[in-house]
Amino acid sequence: METHWSAARTTLSWIADRGAQAWRPLSAEQTESLSRFSALYAGHIADEENIVYPAAQSSMAPGAIVVMSKDMMRRRATQPE
Repeated sequence: METHWSAARTTLSWIADRGAQAWRPLSAEQTESLSRFSALYAGHIADEENIVYPAAQSSMAPGAIVVMSKDMMRRRATQPE
């Protein structure tokens, strides 16, 4: 996943660096890099939601799950809902 993220990040940086005024269509390689990462990440999220999180809920104290969740949000720079 890290390899695919690296390629996707390069494409996303390319997009961000150009801004709306200098927009050009993505190349086939850029489109493929985003598609590959997106598909892989979707599977990763499904595994977390269907396997990892239920296992954590059944084996960890609720407080530990909250701490783990806050740490994940901090690392991803997101806010709780």
